[in-house]
Amino acid sequence: MNLNLTEGKVQIMYEHGEASGIRDRTGYLMIFNKVSRYTDQPERYEREIAHKARLVDFLLNALNAVSDNGGNS
Repeated sequence: MNLNLTEGKVQIMYEHGEASGIRDRTGYLMIFNKVSRYTDQPERYEREIAHKARLVDFLLNALNAVSDNGGNS
């Protein structure tokens, strides 16, 4: 995998406080679906937001580890 990164790092992009994607200087690498919020399901919403946050952190760390390795896996 060869990533073309600005200063070797990728960024999380946010829309309305929720992660919407991960990008580098050339554009989006990943785009995330918005978590839907329904009136009668606050526990499900909070659980899915927390899961999404963990996933985004994992992916960001993995991509940055690849970039720290010179873009070669």
